[in-house]
Amino acid sequence: MSAPAPYFLGSVQISLEHLPPWYQLISLCGVFAVIHLRNNAVITWLVMQLHSSMGTEAIWVDEYKSTLQAMSFTERLCFTLYGVAMVAIVAALFRVFCQDTYNIGWNVWQLFPDKRLPTAITIVLMCVVDGIRLRAVVMDVLNAPDSLAHLAMHNFEGVEAADFDPRVAESNPHFVIQFDLARSFILSGALRRLPAILLAAAYRLVRDAPRKAHTALRWYMATCGVFFLLQEVLSMYIHYSWTDWSAWAMVGWVVVFLGIVNYTYGPSKRAGTVVTISAANSVTEAVRGLVTCTALWFNVSLVVLAFVVSVHEELVLIWLFISLMILWTPAIIDSCSTDYMAFLSFGAAAVQHAMDSNSTVSSSVRFGVLIFLWWLLAALLYNAIIHIACSRYIAATVVLCWFLWILTPPRELWANPQAIAQLGLAEGHGVVQLFTARILWLCAVANFQPMPGDSWMYSRSNGDGRQAFDTLLHEIVAMCVVCVAISTAVYYSLSSEVRLRWQQHDIVSTTPSVLLRKAIRTLVVMFCVGSSVVAWWAVRLYVLPMWTQLLPDIFAKALCTVVAITILGNLMDMQDSMYALCVRVLGLRIPRPASEGDSSLPPDGMTRTVIP
Repeated sequence: MSAPAPYFLGSVQISLEHLPPWYQLISLCGVFAVIHLRNNAVITWLVMQLHSSMGTEAIWVDEYKSTLQAMSFTERLCFTLYGVAMVAIVAALFRVFCQDTYNIGWNVWQLFPDKRLPTAITIVLMCVVDGIRLRAVVMDVLNAPDSLAHLAMHNFEGVEAADFDPRVAESNPHFVIQFDLARSFILSGALRRLPAILLAAAYRLVRDAPRKAHTALRWYMATCGVFFLLQEVLSMYIHYSWTDWSAWAMVGWVVVFLGIVNYTYGPSKRAGTVVTISAANSVTEAVRGLVTCTALWFNVSLVVLAFVVSVHEELVLIWLFISLMILWTPAIIDSCSTDYMAFLSFGAAAVQHAMDSNSTVSSSVRFGVLIFLWWLLAALLYNAIIHIACSRYIAATVVLCWFLWILTPPRELWANPQAIAQLGLAEGHGVVQLFTARILWLCAVANFQPMPGDSWMYSRSNGDGRQAFDTLLHEIVAMCVVCVAISTAVYYSLSSEVRLRWQQHDIVSTTPSVLLRKAIRTLVVMFCVGSSVVAWWAVRLYVLPMWTQLLPDIFAKALCTVVAITILGNLMDMQDSMYALCVRVLGLRIPRPASEGDSSLPPDGMTRTVIP
C-alpha cells in the first residue's frame, strides 16, 4: 500500500463530487432565492450597480429611457420572467415547426446541410432585420398621440378622452407599453410577411406540383425572400417613402441570403430539386418547407422581442452567483479553501464599502477580516467534527446547527427596541433577517461603533467599539486554534493506513502545516485575481476613454473583461511556480508537484467513495 501524501490540501472541485445529486439540483433553484430577496437592500443595490446597456437602449425613445432606468427590482424581475416565458414559447414552436419531429416542418439546419456557418449567419441577419423593424414599430407606437403606449408613457394623461377603458389607468405603465408594443410588433410582422409567403406558396405549388418535385428548404426561403423584396420595394414606391430602414433591411437580407446560396451551391445545385412519387407528395413537402420558413421568421421576431424587453443581465448574474453560492458553500467548507473564503469575504467588504458612504477603507478591511474568520471557523469546526465522528453528514449537521445558533441575537438584545430596529429585526425574524442583522452587527463592530448597553459584548468591552472588535477577534482566533488542535491531535494519532484511507475519501486534515500551505496558495491566488481586477479598472478608466467614447457600456465592460481574463489566465498558469517559489523561500518542505488536491491523490478508482 502506498504511503499517504504529507500535505493533502484538497480543492473545491474534489469536494463538489461528494455532494449528493439532489443538492446540486437544489442549487439551480437560486432563482427563487432571488425572488425572495427582491426587497433586500444589498440585492437592490447590486441590481442598480450591475445594470448596463446591452445595446438595446437604442430601440427606445428618449422619453422612455429614463423610465426604464428607474424600474424597480420587482418590475425588472417580472420582465425577465416575461422574456423567459416568451423564450419557452419559442422553444416549443421551434420543436414543433422547425425540427423534423412531428412531420409538420423541416429541420431548420437543412437550410445549408452540413454547413452550420451559413445557417448561423442567416439567422443572425434575420435577428438584425427584425431588430430594425422593432425599432420602427417602437417609434411609431410611442410617438403616436392616440396609442395606448403613448398614453401610458405619459402616466395616462388624457386617457379619459381616448377610446380606451378608463380602468386601464390603474395598470402598470410598463406592462401596458410592452403589451401594446408586442401586439403591434407581431401584427406588423404578420401584415408584412403573410401576403408574400402566401404568394410564394402559390408560386411554388404551381411550379413544382405538375413536375412532381420539391426543392430544398433554402430555395423555399429564397422564394419567400424574393417576394419579400418585391413587396417592400412596391410598398415604398406606392407610399413614396424611400427612408423606411426596416424595408431596406429586409431587401438587404434577401440580397445577402441569395448571395450565400449562390456562392455555396452554385446555379446548378442551389434549388436542390428532388423528384417525388406523386403531386400530392410534392404539395406536402412544399407546405412543410413554407411552414418551416414562416415559423422561423415568427420565432426570430419573438426572440428579438424577448431580448429587447427582458434582458437584465444583472438579474442573471445575481441568480448565477446565488446558485453557485448554494452549491459551493458546502464544498468550500469541506475542503477548507481559504482562497475562496478570502475572495468572498473581501468581495463582501468591497460591496459594504461601496454601499456605506460613512465607512473607511480600514473599517471595510476589518469587516472583511471578520467575515473571513467566520468562514474559517465554520470550516475548521467542520473539520474537527469530521476527525471526531468520521462522518461528513454529522459534521455538516453540527456546523449548520452552529450557524443557525450564532445568527440568533442574545436574549438581552431582544429587550432593546432601539437595537432591534437598528439591526432590521423589527419587521421579522426569519433566517434572511437574522443573517442580515448579524452582518450589520459585524459592520458595527468593524466600524468601532459603541455597543448597546444591553448587548452581550457591552460587559466585555465596556461599550467601547475598538475593544469589542479586539475581543471578538481574539475569541474567534482562539476557537479556530482549538479546532486546529483537535484535528491535528486526531490526525497524528492515526496510523498510515487510516490516513491513506482518509485521503482516498478526499478528507482534508487542517494541521498547521496544511493551513500554512493553504495560506501561501491563497496569497498567490489573491495576487493573481488582484492583478486582473487592477487591469480591468485601468483599461476601463484610462485606456478605453483614450480610444472612443461611443462604445455601449456593455461592450466597454466586455473589452475590459477580456483583458482582465487574459491576464488572470496567464498568471493562474504560473500559480504553481509562484507557490513553489514561496514554499522554497520560507524554507518549507517541497510538496509533490501537484496542484491543490490532484496528483497527491491515489488513482481515481480509489477516491470516489463517500464516507457516510
